[in-house]
Amino acid sequence: MLYTLFDLTWWKFPETSSKLGKFYYKPLAQKYLDSEHHVLTPSETSRQEISEYFGINQNRITTIYPGVVNCDCSTESPSRGKPFLLTVGTIEPRKNLPLLIRAFQDSGIANQFDLKVVGRFGWGGKLPEGVIVLSDVDDTELHGLYSDCFAVAQPSLYEGFGLPLIEALAHGKLLICSDIPVFREIVGNFGLFVNPLALDDWVDILRDLVHLQYSPKESKNFAKRYNWDESANELLTLYHTIADH
Repeated sequence: MLYTLFDLTWWKFPETSSKLGKFYYKPLAQKYLDSEHHVLTPSETSRQEISEYFGINQNRITTIYPGVVNCDCSTESPSRGKPFLLTVGTIEPRKNLPLLIRAFQDSGIANQFDLKVVGRFGWGGKLPEGVIVLSDVDDTELHGLYSDCFAVAQPSLYEGFGLPLIEALAHGKLLICSDIPVFREIVGNFGLFVNPLALDDWVDILRDLVHLQYSPKESKNFAKRYNWDESANELLTLYHTIADH
């Protein structure tokens, strides 16, 4: 058996998880983690957390990074309406969207920018006013939103990886994200890191949005290391290794 565990939300941030996660998925995860099955996870940060939290030898845990979908990111589509800040992910407490919306409003940039959230509604209540929510977006539309946006902001409290960060870099976009270990791991120096609990810091960085510096070409080249073909080959190799044992 190969058990995939993305993160330790159910154990480390139970207040941000759904009832289904806490009372159904968590016991199942615990069952497999207590067994001798191999564990797959999407980041070295998660691999270390799983090993330390459950006392599992790291040799029993394999990290395989996700990739980004191939797209023509060389040109941007024509701008429509105001420039906008984009955030992508399920609308639920762990994504920390109320803080981002509050920072957006307090920064005074709402007259220059829109704030667009792409993601289905999960759990944890409604979002505050002042945000455009797009819940039914296919891959083509998502690529267009990445291409059109001025910057991508991801204020998550906790993650196992952070695919929108890599997608943002693949489109050569300015990236503002939480200063959490996994984000540091996957984007290196290509993100502007902000404490996910510090509202004033988010206000300050959004206020300076138009003056922030970044290197689109370098970020696109960096994102190429996250490749689905490579991920698939690593996964196939892992299956063969497990089967041989």
